[in-house]
Amino acid sequence: PAAASGAGGDPARAQIAAMVDQLAERLKSRPDDAEGWQMLSRSYAALGRHAEAVEAYRKAVALNPRDPSLLVDLGASLVALDRDAMHGEPTRLVERALALDPAHPKALAFAGLIAFDRKDYPTAVKHWEALARVEPPDSPFAQQIRASVAQARQLAGLPPSAESAPAATPAA
Repeated sequence: PAAASGAGGDPARAQIAAMVDQLAERLKSRPDDAEGWQMLSRSYAALGRHAEAVEAYRKAVALNPRDPSLLVDLGASLVALDRDAMHGEPTRLVERALALDPAHPKALAFAGLIAFDRKDYPTAVKHWEALARVEPPDSPFAQQIRASVAQARQLAGLPPSAESAPAATPAA
């Protein structure tokens, strides 16, 4: 029960969960508070309370349907609840997000993952290479992107690209 409530026995986590529950209670009287629903949905997701996150994300998306981050985050919580559902509503949400912002990093990453999961490696490469163009090249995530692109290219039978080649490690 403690883990299900998000407390998990950690006093700081319990305090955060209590604040999140207070926010949820406050939103009952303020159902049109788009920013509040965004904060609540992301807080639930961070606490691993994905069923509640999905409910809150749906309310946030209803109030702000053109926010690509909300669409992708709703899709991620849906997948967290049911990995097998990735190719249903989460895919449609990511497609909507990319239609709103074709260079949205989280949407590109998720779209690549969806394509990779269905073994559509060329499409995964397309999304991840687009992501590599918008992600700062020196970010910690950039190396993961390059590795993912290289793997998808190999599985697709495509030649390696300069962008997906592993970065040389400088000598110590």
